[in-house]
Amino acid sequence: MSQDDRQLDSSLICRVILSLIQSNPSVSIPVLQGAVQASYHFKPSYRKGREVQSQLAAINRFSQRLLAAIEKNRKSILKMRVTHCDRRAFVFIVEELESFEGWEHDSFRVRLSEGTCDCGLFQSLYYPCRHTLSGCAAASIEWAPYVHPVYRQEAVFKVYEMGFPPIPDESLWAEWHGTMLRPNLAMRRKATGRPVSTRFRNDMDDVERQEKRCALCRQVGHTRRGCPKQPTGDA
Repeated sequence: MSQDDRQLDSSLICRVILSLIQSNPSVSIPVLQGAVQASYHFKPSYRKGREVQSQLAAINRFSQRLLAAIEKNRKSILKMRVTHCDRRAFVFIVEELESFEGWEHDSFRVRLSEGTCDCGLFQSLYYPCRHTLSGCAAASIEWAPYVHPVYRQEAVFKVYEMGFPPIPDESLWAEWHGTMLRPNLAMRRKATGRPVSTRFRNDMDDVERQEKRCALCRQVGHTRRGCPKQPTGDA
């Protein structure tokens, strides 16, 4: 006869069946029920056995930070109620029994196939929010497939696939003589003469140059000093 004792929670069951799951991840639920009954003389229900098996499987698949966030969201399931459940379209309407972080409305629509929720956390964090977990629990749907692959253990391990060279002892470091400044010779100012402009020139700087004319005869090709019409002292 199946019997769930109040003290026989999921964490207590995990201690008994952890070794069985590690040796054989596909172990059947009746075998897990028998192991718990032999240890505590209480036989957990099939639902609780399946729940614990999923939790242990998730531990091997996801990072500890994600599992902590999921567990935090799971604790809020009792404060919510699923008012609409569409199993075919994977759409749920979850109602908050208490105020949720200052939101004006207390009803949230969850779309599992699209990975969205009206609260915005599901599509922002890429893992099920509290409303999504509530809908999954009401419809007996596994929440793990709706977690982004970046939270999986293999994604975390890929970060450490390449080797990180260790920092050598300080005695082996190259000698450092301080910051060496190297001046830009192109910006160096000339000691004598007209300084070189470093301004970037554009089309506005290209002014059409006009030929110089003589100040006396207004002809092109010479200046006033060499003008043939320059008056002499004999005149």
